[in-house]
Amino acid sequence: MSSISDTSPRYEAFPRERGSAFARLFVAFLVTLVAGLAFAAAFVLGYARIHEGKLMPGVTVAGVAVGGLDRTAAEARLREQLPRLDAGSLTITIGSSSQQISYAELGRDYDLAPVLDQAYTIGRAGSLGDQVREQLGSLSNGAELAIGMRYDQAALDRTVRAAATSVETTPVDATVQRNGAAFVATPSRTGLDVDEESAALAASQAIAGTSTGTGDVSISIQPTVLQPLVATEAAEAAAIGANALGSKPVRVIAGGETLMIPAATIASWVDVTTASTGSFEVTIDTSEVPALIEPFAKKLTRPARNATFRFEGGKVVAVPGADGEALDVAASTSAVDKALRDLKPGSPPPTVSLALAPVKPEYTTEQARVDAPKMKRVSWWTTLFPVGEKNYFGRNISIPTTKIDGYLLPPGKVFDFWKVVGEVSRRTGYGQGAAIINGRTEPTGALAGGICSCSTTIFNAALRLGLDMGARRNHYYYITRYPLGLDATVFKSSGGAVQTVSFTNDTPYPILIRGINSYGKVRFDLWSQPNGRTVTISKPIVRNIRRATDERACTTQLRAGQTVRLEYPVNGMQVWRTRTVTDRDGKVIHRETYRSNYGRVNGLTLFGKPAGFTGPCTERLR
Repeated sequence: MSSISDTSPRYEAFPRERGSAFARLFVAFLVTLVAGLAFAAAFVLGYARIHEGKLMPGVTVAGVAVGGLDRTAAEARLREQLPRLDAGSLTITIGSSSQQISYAELGRDYDLAPVLDQAYTIGRAGSLGDQVREQLGSLSNGAELAIGMRYDQAALDRTVRAAATSVETTPVDATVQRNGAAFVATPSRTGLDVDEESAALAASQAIAGTSTGTGDVSISIQPTVLQPLVATEAAEAAAIGANALGSKPVRVIAGGETLMIPAATIASWVDVTTASTGSFEVTIDTSEVPALIEPFAKKLTRPARNATFRFEGGKVVAVPGADGEALDVAASTSAVDKALRDLKPGSPPPTVSLALAPVKPEYTTEQARVDAPKMKRVSWWTTLFPVGEKNYFGRNISIPTTKIDGYLLPPGKVFDFWKVVGEVSRRTGYGQGAAIINGRTEPTGALAGGICSCSTTIFNAALRLGLDMGARRNHYYYITRYPLGLDATVFKSSGGAVQTVSFTNDTPYPILIRGINSYGKVRFDLWSQPNGRTVTISKPIVRNIRRATDERACTTQLRAGQTVRLEYPVNGMQVWRTRTVTDRDGKVIHRETYRSNYGRVNGLTLFGKPAGFTGPCTERLR
């Protein structure tokens, strides 16, 4: 058995030997690497410790060796060996103006802090390998750093701006101005502009280019010529045109009459303006033309006549209206303007015929013919009055009633008593009548006295139609022939105070007012189309009654036994009445309360003093 063992081949001997050799080589490599790294680390730490607080050997800045020096010493050496940068000046010339600033004023100097910061990091920054490489490199080949320059950029910009400002000018446009009666052209002028940004860049480049230190440097900037927007030639042409425009009078013809507008007047209307494009425009302000032709307007105006209605056999029939004619102020003004603009040198003064325009009536014949069959009496009111001197025997009531009779109030229009009645004078038939003066009745104290019977009647007729009521005022004291709290006085005082009665037709239909006179009676009927309104007027609320007294006073002006009533007693009181108007759907469209504050008037009767009468001259009647 041993022979078999001895003679068998040994297959594992050689592979075991090769594996051991590779392992030994790998281990040796690792040991060498670790040793190298340890040596490098030791070298870096030791080298850095030796030069702690100092620049590495071999470092130069702008050609000056600063290796091995601390920061302060390095800066001192640089300032000692490098040329100064604050000696010299910069001259900036722009056009004809120059500005000079010294380098010292600019604070021109080396920018040492950044380069020293950079120098100190050589051999101390980056990975361990980077530090070793930089340290060895600075020892063998050196490390060269460039140095920068700094200066006060804001001060340099101010110098450039000052130089530019002294040169820059704004171009002046040509103008046209009035000199007395004529227009005169003022020539234009060019301007200068400086590109301050480019100038500042050129100045900075000039300063940076003198990096060797001392020495003056100059730069020259050419300004840009700015042309005016408005040229002299355009202004001269506009002045000539404007002067020609106001050199001729204009003849205006209308209705066989002639009006001459003088050339001097026309010249005052002419003006020259400048458009945004730089061109001139000759304008004519014809705003005075309407005032000049106003006298013609009155002569040429023929008012339109509204269609209306009349009664025939108890029916309402349409009365045709007629077109009017009036001066067309706008068209006439345009005609004058055109005649002026069409003026040619050497032409005779232009002649303008004024334009007339048709005037349509507010209420046309066609509308009246449609409305006539639909008209009905929709409201009315009657007032009774005693005929006598207090109403000029009825004429102060009948005259305004007749004037109002047939008045047509179109939708949206306002009825104003005094405007409809017109002139109230003796010439128009009125006479003296009663007036309440200082709380007493003066039987003939005012022209047209008693006219309030007319105003109160028309007020109540309109009130009951549900119209939009306007002005109304109660009398000083209550007059019994009027509805309590719904009387309406009218007057015009010598001091200018005016009290009227007014209302607005706020229905869609025209209203025909019919005034009816008879002895001791005035009535107003309102005819229109039924508007569906319901009118409710509350009963009077009477408060604060102040009882009047009745007195008798004897007088020698009357025969014994003769008596004359001067004033009837009337109680003072406050009265409230509310009117409510609803439409077809029951919606309230008007609601107002009329407040009447009536004064108290004591009665007075005069009687003739009887012969032998010894009693008191005044008796108080209860």
